[in-house]
This record gives sequence, C-alpha cells and structure tokens, in this order.
Amino acid sequence: MSYEIYLDARSGRVDQRRLFVFLNRRRNYTVIENEARYLNKETGVDFGIEFIGYTKESKDLGGPICFEINYFRPSFFALEADLELSDLVEMFDLVVVDSQIEGMGEGDYDSAGFLRGWRYGNRLAHAQVIERTGRANHFTLPTAKLERAWRWNYERPRLQQQAGDQLYVPDIMVLDLNGHAVTAVPWKDGLPFRTPPADYLLAIRERLKPRLFGFSPRDQRLVPWQQAAPLLADHGEALEDGSIQTRYDQPPKPVIDFVRRLKPSDNPRARIPLGEVMDEELILGQFTVEREAG
Repeated sequence: MSYEIYLDARSGRVDQRRLFVFLNRRRNYTVIENEARYLNKETGVDFGIEFIGYTKESKDLGGPICFEINYFRPSFFALEADLELSDLVEMFDLVVVDSQIEGMGEGDYDSAGFLRGWRYGNRLAHAQVIERTGRANHFTLPTAKLERAWRWNYERPRLQQQAGDQLYVPDIMVLDLNGHAVTAVPWKDGLPFRTPPADYLLAIRERLKPRLFGFSPRDQRLVPWQQAAPLLADHGEALEDGSIQTRYDQPPKPVIDFVRRLKPSDNPRARIPLGEVMDEELILGQFTVEREAG
C-alpha cells in the first residue's frame, strides 16, 4: 500500500545525472542506479524516488520521476516527505501528476494537497490493517505528542551542531513500559544537556551510581518528568521551543545528589523505533476529516 506521484520539468527535460547529484548531496539519501532511497535514522522516515526516464509508459503515468511513500505509517512521515518534495520541486521547477483520491491532480506541487491525499490513503490503510490485526498489536502515541517527538529528532543534528561538544542534545526515545509506549530522554550522569519535555528522563548512571563493595556497573533509572522538572528549572534555562538547557559545565551537588539517590524503577522492555509508533487517533479510528483539513 503506497502513495505514488509523478513529476516532470515544467519545460524541457529533467537531467537524471543532475537530479541524483542533487539528492546525493542531501542528508539521508542513498543513490543506487536509477533510484534514490531516503532513510532518516533520527526519525525512521523513508521513501523512494525513482527516475524511470522518458518513455511511453512514463508519459502515460505523468512524468519521468516517480515518488513513492508507503501507507500505514505515522502521520509525520508525510510532513518530512513534504519538506523534501518541496525542495526538489523548487530546485528543478517540477510539475506533478497525482491521481490519488483527494490528491493534487495535475499542475503545481501543493503541500496541502499532498498531505491531504496521503492522509486520506493512510487513514484507509489503517482501517484495513486494524480490521485484520486488531488494535492491541500496535504501539501508539497521540498525534500531537508523536509529531513533537518527530520534529525534535528531525532538528536534533542541527541543534547538536550548534551546541558543540560541551552540551549534549539527546533524541526523544520511545520505550515499551509495561506494554505501553512512553517518551523518554536519556541523561547520563547529570551532565550538561538540552532536553525537550518527555514522559520520563532515562537517567544513565556510570560515575554517579552508588558504589557497592567497590564495584559500580552502569545502571539506569526512569524518572517521571514531573519529578525532575523542579531540579531542571533550578539549574537550567527554559528556551523558546519548550526545551530546557542546563546552566552548568559540570554537575553541581544538587544534581549529583538527585541522580545518586534515585530509587529503582520499572525498566522498559525495549526501545521502539519512532517510525513504528502509530498515531493513537488513527488506530482508534478517530482521525476526522475536519482535523485533516486543519
């Protein structure tokens, strides 16, 4: 189950070599022969762009470039794909043929039309899969929380580059906690970091683990965000994007004491790839037309 659109130059022809040079220079693309595969390991988003050439078949389909993205995916897949498609269309002045129901039709690329068409098909795909598998077999998070995690992880490499080596910018992880998906941010030994809000901090203790008979293996503690928030507020700065950046180079005593005194917590069963966590509203069948229009 996938969504396909076809693209062509508004005038003249698309040069295959120039197309793939452009894509190969961008993050997350791997070019092999006539196809470029996009895979963002930070977010799990993937899709394909194939150059099928100028043939009778491609003329009938609508163009020499085929863009394909799967259905039954989290909502943010289309948001990230749109960012890439928008840049591609602008760079090569492309027009689109989109025959999908609720899609863009023929003409200029339109972000709202792309999102509308993919979401329509994605909603139908969810209904079909859930009918076969049931709802209980899928990890979910509310769409708003899922998209916040996607946006942070998408921007994380840029934020880390800006922060340099002295400040860690962690990703938002999704963990299986007693059969439910929760968000968590790793925090090692209370070191300086910039953290977005999450359900939990995952405190990783190496130097700060209480020593028992001289042996101190690494351990970890899940800390509810509400429990850690006062400490972070005292020793950090709230930024415009809602994240908190600590204001120290080395952990101060209150941070050290907080981390060392953490009591045992439920341990997550496993980490769940962000791209495999589905929208709660879609799984429950509550993703309305009105919400999509917004």
